[in-house]
Amino acid sequence: MPEARWFDSHCHAHEDEDPGATAAEGLENGLAGMMLIGTTAATTERAIKVATELRPLFPRLSVAATAGIHPHDADEALAGSWDAFTRVVVEAPSVVLAGIGECGLDFYYDYSDRNAQREIFVRQVDLANSLALPIVIHTRQAWDDTFELLREHARTRIVFHCFTGGPSELKRCLEFDSLISFSGIVTFKSAGENAEAARLCPLERMLVETDSPYLTPVPYRGKPNRPHFVRLVGEFIAKERGLDFSELADVTAANARAVFGL
Repeated sequence: MPEARWFDSHCHAHEDEDPGATAAEGLENGLAGMMLIGTTAATTERAIKVATELRPLFPRLSVAATAGIHPHDADEALAGSWDAFTRVVVEAPSVVLAGIGECGLDFYYDYSDRNAQREIFVRQVDLANSLALPIVIHTRQAWDDTFELLREHARTRIVFHCFTGGPSELKRCLEFDSLISFSGIVTFKSAGENAEAARLCPLERMLVETDSPYLTPVPYRGKPNRPHFVRLVGEFIAKERGLDFSELADVTAANARAVFGL
């Protein structure tokens, strides 16, 4: 069994058919921790429940959860699920609830009205401020609006999840008290700008993630992603930077534990 070193800072393993099997598989393949990310009131409740159950079963695996409403679900939240979401947050064990999000703006798909997206985003930023928790950001084709709302409202640390930008977007993200989380996208041949950003990002500001079951890294692209595939993301970046795999694994795991208070 490889030494547990890699920390998946963003995954949806709580939605797997058997999250316990996913956790065991991760430990067998060098996973040191995983953050279960909520995207609706229901998935947030599920993430918190699964994290609570897994922690005593897998003491060698750092597991926690976030509470979030994805921008795709902003219309639904405004229509009535916001109250259910806040109840889940209030009732969550503090030792398990480690962040707010993923939340933000997605102007690529526009599955929810843009004003609704902004409203639900700001509510979650304010919630993160009130709980002194980091906020996990999803932004797609909405950099300027995202940065504007964060400058106006954010008072806690920021995690830019699944960073898709290049050097110019990286520079703007680093102006905040933030960490930049790279996903399997960085391994894609079409993602040269993203790989350049990974070479430039300060190590003390870097996280790695899978966003599993999505965005599977090369060489398994096209297949369902797994939390332990975070190793492939980290090893790709380490090669690009001329670093030992173990150094990047240890630094990004330490960064994840620090920002999420684990």
